[in-house]
Amino acid sequence: MCFYNDYDWVAEINEETAGVSPAPAKCHECGQRIAANEWRRHVHQQEHVHCERCEDLDEGDTCDRHEYGETYDYDRCETCEKILVAIGRFESANGCAVHESQPALGMLRDELLQHHDGRLYVAVAIESYPELGAVDWLVELVAGLEEE
Repeated sequence: MCFYNDYDWVAEINEETAGVSPAPAKCHECGQRIAANEWRRHVHQQEHVHCERCEDLDEGDTCDRHEYGETYDYDRCETCEKILVAIGRFESANGCAVHESQPALGMLRDELLQHHDGRLYVAVAIESYPELGAVDWLVELVAGLEEE
């Protein structure tokens, strides 16, 4: 089942980097700590490229405080990356467009708990990446889903 992601704003700037983390961070998906020198995906989003206040001024004038709209910085651990890649492949193979093949940023855990295909997504992720079967929080989440 494709994901319908409804956003409050759209980023004109979307910068992504993946690789070794230069500093400790926290995964916005599972809440686990990402240590310095561990793999992470970092996303920086900014609503506008140009200052909204400067655009309203006469040519040559500048504002006293630039305003670029909303910003969002996000980090994802390697475990959550694997889960999301597996879900994305599964949904794409079942007819979903790229933009609807994964949950919105930061919504993985909620979608696994609340989506009617939550158990299926976990199974697909573990089938794609067997090492995920040993991830404590994912095992606990699956156990909770099975109790329902």
